[in-house]
Amino acid sequence: MFSERKQLLDTPDLDAMDRMLDSVFEAVASGELAPERASNGLKEVIGLIDCGNLGGAQDWFEKGLSHMKEAKQEK
Repeated sequence: MFSERKQLLDTPDLDAMDRMLDSVFEAVASGELAPERASNGLKEVIGLIDCGNLGGAQDWFEKGLSHMKEAKQEK
């Protein structure tokens, strides 16, 4: 079931998100980024989008890999 709402991400945002995801998955595949950090970072950016924090999400799109390297790890 879908609800009617205004789309938050425009085409440039979606392109930036695609680039972020590509860089994160490449970093995981190469061993540069631990899968747990990638997972925690993706949870963070999804949460930002879900609560409507577009500026926060855009920051992650631009600096996602560096943010994920710094993301706290769940125990």
